[in-house]
Formats: sequence, C-alpha cells, structure tokens
Amino acid sequence: MINFGPQTGIKPLLPIYGFTTLILIPTFIIFISTKADIIVWCGLLLFSYTFISIAYFIAQKTTRYWIEGDFLHYKTLFLKGKIAIHSIRKLEVNTSCWLSNKPSTSNTKGIIIYFNKYDDTFITPENNTELVNELVRINPTIEVFTKDRHLSKKDI
Repeated sequence: MINFGPQTGIKPLLPIYGFTTLILIPTFIIFISTKADIIVWCGLLLFSYTFISIAYFIAQKTTRYWIEGDFLHYKTLFLKGKIAIHSIRKLEVNTSCWLSNKPSTSNTKGIIIYFNKYDDTFITPENNTELVNELVRINPTIEVFTKDRHLSKKDI
C-alpha cells in the first residue's frame, strides 16, 4: 500500500474566506439598517470564520489517498471510494477544479482523473508527480496532460 497525503496549508482557505466575506457584507448592511447591536455582527463574523477554519482543518486531517493493488482509494470527510487504475484514461495534472463533488482539500494544483467512459474526479495529493508516476507505472496507457501540453512517457 502506498499512501499520499493531501495538500495542506492556509492558501486553499483564501477563496472560501473571500466568498464568506461577500456573503457577510450584505448581512452587515442589514444589521446596520435594523440597528442591531455590533456585538451580534462581531459574533456572526467570528463564528463564520471559526466554523470554516475548523471544518477545513477536519477535512484536511481526514483526507487521504492510497494505492492498494490495482485500485486508487480516496477518503475524505464524507466521501470515499476507489477507482480501478486500469480504467483511468487520462490525467490532467496541476489544474484547478472549482465545481465538483471531489475528495480534495483545495481547488487548485490538483489532478483531474478521467476514468471509465464518462467519470471524473478531482484530487489534490501533496505531491502530484509522485502519484502520477505510480499510476503510470501500473497502467502505462494513461495519457498525462498539464494545463498547456500533453506529456510523453519520458517527461514523467
């Protein structure tokens, strides 16, 4: 069994914090217009960012990827599954995926795995190259792409 950890750090939280701020601005305007106490606003602000940080920390600690036999397994907070490595058709490496039901801890610099005929998923291992090399070693027919170009087997 070969284990791969998820990407870690605060950088993946920045878009989430930005989105939360965009939601909280109208809330702040409503609080001001209804003459709500500033303590209510501060409490909401503190709760929102704390909740997001704790949820992200838990997701980071529960996310992992591993290869066992001919399967790539993934597990995160609520998602788990496995992909037959011989069913993988294509990998897009160092790419972003903002909308997806995905077992990842980030939205950027991950791998989109295309498998079976129409299925795909997005994962964000700590080291993309290491995972790609292991997948290609098991299934040499996998096509590997980066954002700009197709990689040949000697590039990997």
